Amino acid sequence: MLYLRIAIWVIAIGVIAAVMDYSIPEREVVRITGVDVKRLDQNTTNDAGAQVTRTVDVREVYAETREGEALTFQNIDAWTYLKFDSADLTSMASNLASQPADQQWAVITYYGWRWPIMSWFPNAIDLEPASEETELSILPNAIIVTVIVVVLAVLRRLFLIMVGRLFGGRNSDPGVQA
Repeated sequence: MLYLRIAIWVIAIGVIAAVMDYSIPEREVVRITGVDVKRLDQNTTNDAGAQVTRTVDVREVYAETREGEALTFQNIDAWTYLKFDSADLTSMASNLASQPADQQWAVITYYGWRWPIMSWFPNAIDLEPASEETELSILPNAIIVTVIVVVLAVLRRLFLIMVGRLFGGRNSDPGVQA
């Protein structure tokens, strides 16, 4: 039974870490190499139950890191991040696009993963000009938030143990044995 509880906790922490790694925005210093707009047809079902084909424009921003790694970002509106300016970000990326000879750098803020099997791309949220000397924080945001969540979970556990001992040895957390 103990191993089952440990396995459930490990899986739960893994799922929480994966969700946070996907959804917490990250920043990268890149050189914008180009932009593109692709028109995609999506088959959906309307309220009446009929199949409907909907056409959507998917904007993409192509970039390159300082190390020469090619990156592709989608640029779609994201209501959860209060981003409603995909066209403006595409315009800014087009203005910042540079050739290898004149290297103009930018800081791109994005969330999501690149998953080639499913053709998933991270979504660009913000773009701002930068200099070649621009440095970003060493620790990614997901690691910092994960550490904070783990510390809060440990503090909660300690609090429940103290409350349990205070009230006659009975624990309010059934997972804690007296």
